[in-house]
Amino acid sequence: LAAGIHRVPCIAAGAGADGRVGVAAVVVVLATVAPLTTQHTPVHDAWKQVQQPLEQAFSRAQKRAEQLVTTGNSGTQVIPGFAAFGQTFRLAGSLNLSDAPAVYLAAPEARYLRANAYDYYTGQGWEDRATNTFSPRGPNGAVYAPQVSVGARQGVPQPPGGIEASASVACDLQILQPRGGLVYTCGQAEMFSVDSRVTLSWQQLGQAAVQIPMPPNAGMPPVLAPLTQLISNVQGLQVGGGNVPAADAAGDATALWQDGTLVVVPGANRPAGWTPTADDLAGFVARAEGGRGQGQPARTVSRVVLATGGAAFADANDARFAPIVAEQERLRRQLVETQIVMRDGKVIALLYRGQTPNFADVTTYEATAPVAPGAAIITTNRVSTATADQLRTATTQYPVWAERYRQLPDGTAGVSRTPQRVRDLAARIAAGQKTPYDIAAATERYLRATYAYDTVVSDPPTNSDVTDYFLFESKRGYCEYFATAMAVLLRADGIPARVVNGYLPGARQADGRYLSRESQAHAWVEVYLGQYGWIMFDPTPRPDVPPPVRGAAPPAAAPTPTPVPPVAAPAAASPTAVLATPTVQPTRLPDALPFGSTKTPVNPLVYLIPAMLAVAGLIAAWRWFAPLSGLRPAARWYVRMQRSADWLGVPHAHAATPYETARAIAERLPTDDGAAMAIARRYAEEQYAGKPPTPQQVLGVHRAWMAIRPVALRAGLRRWLAERLPRRRARHRRQRRR
Repeated sequence: LAAGIHRVPCIAAGAGADGRVGVAAVVVVLATVAPLTTQHTPVHDAWKQVQQPLEQAFSRAQKRAEQLVTTGNSGTQVIPGFAAFGQTFRLAGSLNLSDAPAVYLAAPEARYLRANAYDYYTGQGWEDRATNTFSPRGPNGAVYAPQVSVGARQGVPQPPGGIEASASVACDLQILQPRGGLVYTCGQAEMFSVDSRVTLSWQQLGQAAVQIPMPPNAGMPPVLAPLTQLISNVQGLQVGGGNVPAADAAGDATALWQDGTLVVVPGANRPAGWTPTADDLAGFVARAEGGRGQGQPARTVSRVVLATGGAAFADANDARFAPIVAEQERLRRQLVETQIVMRDGKVIALLYRGQTPNFADVTTYEATAPVAPGAAIITTNRVSTATADQLRTATTQYPVWAERYRQLPDGTAGVSRTPQRVRDLAARIAAGQKTPYDIAAATERYLRATYAYDTVVSDPPTNSDVTDYFLFESKRGYCEYFATAMAVLLRADGIPARVVNGYLPGARQADGRYLSRESQAHAWVEVYLGQYGWIMFDPTPRPDVPPPVRGAAPPAAAPTPTPVPPVAAPAAASPTAVLATPTVQPTRLPDALPFGSTKTPVNPLVYLIPAMLAVAGLIAAWRWFAPLSGLRPAARWYVRMQRSADWLGVPHAHAATPYETARAIAERLPTDDGAAMAIARRYAEEQYAGKPPTPQQVLGVHRAWMAIRPVALRAGLRRWLAERLPRRRARHRRQRRR
């Protein structure tokens, strides 16, 4: 049984091995206890009855997993290519997908089902790097996850200003082949029937100030609009709650009151009517909050009062502060810290810093818990109804965040420069076209008319640009190649574009739903067209798929779902020391397992022993894996290595740097050939340099941990026995003396 478990392949990088560890731990416990409990025939027969269905179940799981995976050159088994709907994929190999049912869609009409979007082109594949725009450490010093949590049936926050020419459509799903918690959408999600989290990019606000009342056309993050409305044109505010310091010729004097009021008294060296700059204000706040992150109680400044002679002080704060403070606290929970700056009882400026989620740049939606096979999820989505003429009017003033979607490999960061002939072809296709929409439509038509659809293709040459190889050498491929080529050609023309994967529209069934199969896993392109948002294009000339029709509104007879009240604010994920990652799909076991017959009647209580051990094993496995959920790839293996440091008795392993921990572990292992240092190196690059490991590097870190784990377990067991046995013998000697 243990050997069979060891052969169950890893369904997704990093998780299958842990699953085997947990199951193997249960088997080891059972195998240890079994020789002591199977000496009697009834117990032996009961053990056989329990073991037989377990062997059958794991045999089914192994066969099922082997159908879902392929074996690469490295010998490690993973789901191939874009159809894994993971955070990265590489273009290589032929396409061979099963025809198994994947997902049912109940909607007014068949639609593409979107899974993941990718922003970073490596020259050989795509990566989703939206979360690289997020700073894990918030202004308050705590560490946060980059996903935004949304409760069941709450409204998913929408982009500021919304999306022009769009409609709300019900897209209810029944997911037959789950991929962790991944949830498919028909467009920009508005509501889910389950607790969910949204992966998206973040806008870094930095440290800035805005004058109050705000001047016309002043740039300000939309998230601050409610607060600016509260504090504009408010006169005669009175603050109270502490002593006012006295300044002298030596400089300014400050005092931080318990309610978060920072009083600043200008020194004699300040000119009359002095108004501090944004940097001056930020300096006052930073010095007042200086104890943060240094073991001292966190102190938060919510307002700055410039006591310049006419400051309005009273015994207690003005009641009008209550809604202002409440709004500041709401923003703080969203990782935006603000300070209102007052003088003479009036707010004259708003100081802010932090980061805000960008709901115009969502890449993935996930349920917070793994989706069960056959689970039904109700969703509401906003889809574009813009016509071609409307899309031609889209603005070309792209937001700053869209710059990521215009970038191509430039020869830095270890990737080859996009060949010039690719850029020249993009310019020829765009020649004579007047708008970004026209260029995108022309590129879509060109690829459909010029290149052949083929699921059997040879691998591109090593380190060559896949788009260049497809456009000028092979001239044939499947959806990955067509979508990649279109996105690269549009980026070469300066138009924001990204590759998206998911499922093609399914076939209508007898019950009115649409069924998409695994063989319909697909990749296409989304182009950002200003006020109309992301617009879908499909350049793949797949025989069974007609070109998409843009500007088609939902049928008039279709009922419009009742709008869900919007969330008051997008709730940032709870403070945590890890970053969330998708969960691996569990293998579904049969609902009923056939038990074998036995000639000897067995007391039902005999089953209690293996049942209790199985429960204990499951609890132990949960305690082992729970802290690992949400970690980035390299961090998962580094945390395991830190645990091995605990087994080996390495002092202060959790307070040491990654390299110090690795060196200490290597000194205690009899056979370490640099595996610990390899894990530490990848973790340091991922955590501190913002450089996520490639799939091959993740596999390398996995192998390094597999080399450390058995040696560390044996060494840890010897250490434990060396500490416990002498104490047990001493206790026995004391008992004998008595």
